[in-house]
Amino acid sequence: MAGCSGRHSSFSSFTDTDIHGWAYGDTLTFYPTGLTPFITDTLTYGETMHGKDYNIALISKRNHLKAPIYVGDTEGDCRSAHSAGCPMLHVTYGFGTAPDADYSAGSFDEVVSFFNN
Repeated sequence: MAGCSGRHSSFSSFTDTDIHGWAYGDTLTFYPTGLTPFITDTLTYGETMHGKDYNIALISKRNHLKAPIYVGDTEGDCRSAHSAGCPMLHVTYGFGTAPDADYSAGSFDEVVSFFNN
């Protein structure tokens, strides 16, 4: 799970990587995308041995986030975000559906626009 902050946004966002091969830290996940400068903190299941809801709440608390938004692609992500008291931005180009998500984006450009507006 990585905490991100946009240059022009008052929001902080989260995403997660469930790909076990990237367990060395989520910053590696973003390296090829050019997003690394925007990653402010990382947290993985292996560090806490707790589920996403716990980790979302922990990373929010330790970074004093005022308006975090979780970026995910499944209903499980949505339940975890809501359990942690965090709204979710569903990326519809991901692996699943999330009918209870608070927001949605159909492309990475839409995610960028969401946080820049």
